[in-house]
Formats: sequence, C-alpha cells, structure tokens
Amino acid sequence: MLVKNSNYLKSSVKELDNEIIFDPTESVFTNPSLPLTSDTISKCWKIYRYESSDGDDYEKIYISASEYNPKTDKKSFNYKKLNKIITITDLKLDLQNRVIELQEHYLSQISNILLHQSTDLQIKHELNHITEDIRKAITKLEDLETNKAQTVLKELLLRSYKEALEKINSYYPNYLPKISKPFLSIEDEKLNEFIYSDDLKKFKQLELNLISSSWVEVKGGLLFWKKNKNKLVDLGRFLKEKKILRENKLVPKFIRFLEERYNIDTGDQAKPNKYEKRKLKSYDYEFLLE
Repeated sequence: MLVKNSNYLKSSVKELDNEIIFDPTESVFTNPSLPLTSDTISKCWKIYRYESSDGDDYEKIYISASEYNPKTDKKSFNYKKLNKIITITDLKLDLQNRVIELQEHYLSQISNILLHQSTDLQIKHELNHITEDIRKAITKLEDLETNKAQTVLKELLLRSYKEALEKINSYYPNYLPKISKPFLSIEDEKLNEFIYSDDLKKFKQLELNLISSSWVEVKGGLLFWKKNKNKLVDLGRFLKEKKILRENKLVPKFIRFLEERYNIDTGDQAKPNKYEKRKLKSYDYEFLLE
C-alpha cells in the first residue's frame, strides 16, 4: 500500500471510536479535534476502583480522571449516555472538520509520494492500489452497524471517500480510467429514496432558494433550518402535494429525513394527527419552486 499507517481509511467500529471517544485519563486537556463536544464525551466515561473498609466487602468507588491509576483502577465508556446527551449538530461540525483534515493530509501524502515515482507504469500501479483501498473502505463502512454517534462519522467518511476518489481521478486523468458514473454523495443517495430522479434538480434549486431566503443557514458545510418547526413539516407536505416526493413514500418519514438534513427536531409535529389539523398554505411555498 502506498500510503501507510493512514488514519483516514477506516473499516471498523473501533476505528470510528478512535476518532470520537476522548479518554480523559490520558491527558488533562480536552480533545482539540472536537472542540464543541469533547467535554460532553469525557463525561460519558465511568472511572472507578474497588475499595474495602473491612478487608472482605468491596465497594465500587467512582473517581475523577486525575485520580486514575491504570494499575489498580478501571474505566468504561457509556455510549448509551453519549447518544442521549450529545448535541448531534455539534458532533457533525466537529467530525466534519476532522474528516476534511484527514482527507487533505491523505491526498497530500499521495501527491508527495507520486512525485518520487520514476515511471508512468509505477504511478499507475500505485494509483490503482490506492483507489482499490478506498473502494474497499467504502464497502466495509457501508456494511457496518453503528449507533447514533458512530453513524455521524460513518456518513461523513463515506461522503469523503467518494469525493476523494473523484479528486484523485481528476488529478491524474492519464493514469486512471474515468469514473463512468459519478458517485452520489450520501445526501444525494438519500434524496433518491424520496425524490423522483427527474425532480432532483428542482429540489436542489428549491434548497438554494431556502438558503437565499434565509429559511436555511449554511454553517460549517452543514444546513440548519431557521424557521419554526411547522414550516419544515409543511414543506414536506407541500412537496408531497406537488408530487415531487415519491408516491410510495409517507410524509412523516420524509419529514424525518428533512429533520436530519436540516439539523432540527420537530418532535411530534411530524405526526399526521398533529399537522392534519391545520390547512396547508401552499402559496407560502410556491416561490421556492421558481
């Protein structure tokens, strides 16, 4: 393999955890790679020791990270607690910045090493190995079962790997075959589940209109809904009315997709017995399709 010991390509849950879980017993500092969430993550560690007062009965005593002694004490990470208390939008921002950093370093390594290859055949051989490694990582990641926090990193990495393949293909067009069918981003793959193929461009333009009208804000490469919850719910209803949403897809499920896409939780407002009580004001959304 050309790029050895890379932290970029991941194919196991353990490797995902290495990017997310910050162990407070290993340093007095928070994780600089996760400035928004490292404090929350460190609170999900259980650090303890067993002590006996009479020589027979032992009691579990919880201790601070600074008191931890690896020879006598124990520690465990509570993912259930993390998934309950973590702010997913903050985790996305932290991990997205980390993934961008990893990708840039990985592509830089490739560029620097290829400069020292003496023949076109060597370059082509190395690039074929690199692209094959990335494809293998994509396949393995797609098959992984992950929890809420791990899924955030998994999807960011999958998007990054597909983007990296396209970049490598464009940087070295004379050494690699063209990608006959461009990779879809994770977002586009999910969009295809809900939106008719012929209407994808229409939806993308609608999204640009949402941004230009300040209904959606772009922050750190992520999208954030700025209007109230009912507006998002009714956007889903509007797209169903306009037959942009696939006929076999239910509105509540599509609303949940929009929640994830725009980083907002509408709670029980996505339930039909809630939103069907009010009339859909389609004219409030018509401008988005212009």
